[in-house]
Amino acid sequence: APEPFFFRFTLSGRMGAPDRLFSDPGSHQWGEVWGMALYLPFVNGAEARDAVVMHEDSQAVCFWAGRMMPYGKLRSLPPFMEWFKPGRDKADQKVIAARVKIMLFFGAVSAVDSTKFRLTDDILDDLMDKQVAHAEFKRFEGGSWRRTAKLDGDFKKWNLACHEQYDQNCELSGRLPEPLVEGGTRYVQFSRLKYGSNKSSADYAVGDAAKLGVTGDGYGSFTGDKANRTLLVKVKAFIIAEATLDAAQRAKDPLQCAGCEVLVSRLPSDLYSEASNRAFAATALRSKLPRDLTALRQSELKKKPHKLEVSFVTAGGGAGSSSGSWTGKTPDEALRIEAHAPLPHVCVV
Repeated sequence: APEPFFFRFTLSGRMGAPDRLFSDPGSHQWGEVWGMALYLPFVNGAEARDAVVMHEDSQAVCFWAGRMMPYGKLRSLPPFMEWFKPGRDKADQKVIAARVKIMLFFGAVSAVDSTKFRLTDDILDDLMDKQVAHAEFKRFEGGSWRRTAKLDGDFKKWNLACHEQYDQNCELSGRLPEPLVEGGTRYVQFSRLKYGSNKSSADYAVGDAAKLGVTGDGYGSFTGDKANRTLLVKVKAFIIAEATLDAAQRAKDPLQCAGCEVLVSRLPSDLYSEASNRAFAATALRSKLPRDLTALRQSELKKKPHKLEVSFVTAGGGAGSSSGSWTGKTPDEALRIEAHAPLPHVCVV
């Protein structure tokens, strides 16, 4: 998980500062405010931030003297942490900046008072009131606190580094000319997939052997009716439902998307039919490195038939009655039958 961004600053109020911000209105002192920023990356084809429900879409969870303010909120990050500037920064970086939630801790002691109950709405305007001073910005780095004159610059650097390492992007390329139609749904097919973060990604192509992790029920005979399995598969295509793409996206190659499916057949091919295909989420692809596939391939090859037991039935009936029984034939040995002899019943074990 991304390392949090720890910061703190000194907050004080001059004459005219909002009284409701302070436990002692006469002193107008909050002392140090501590903060922690959390990066919620894009993973498994979805925004992690969508799974975090905040009070009235607040960008922060606020605490007073160690207790959470149940209804206090911030509609956006404080200005000294808003590094994205339209026209200066790339448009897609706005999405990166929006993946941050913060926690703010006000008050230095764990004691209950009425302040946390007074702050029941958006406190950003009060926090950024021109009569409220912010000073001595610090961030925790390398095991110690250090002063910083530009907290927004440090925050931006951390924010972009989290994106580079943890956001999992999906890029499809090599569009195949023929669409796939399954169950009334039309899919666009691609031959290559690049999936992962900018620092650590995997590339897959049609024809690759790969390790596939299957979880959950409903895959039937394709997995041997086991809910959780690791399979050796061959990549047949990467598919995405045409209905999920707008007109511009349908013409793009390469295509950036939230996620896709991979169409596979099982390996080894002398044990499984290549005509038996199944689609899984592309995130189920685990590896295509030879060292990860060797043991899996050997395990599958153990299922290969190793002996033939043959018995003959004569016209008079009765298995093995007059022609006897041949045993111990291996798959590599030819089974020869005279032209006039009856065909054998074969049991493969």
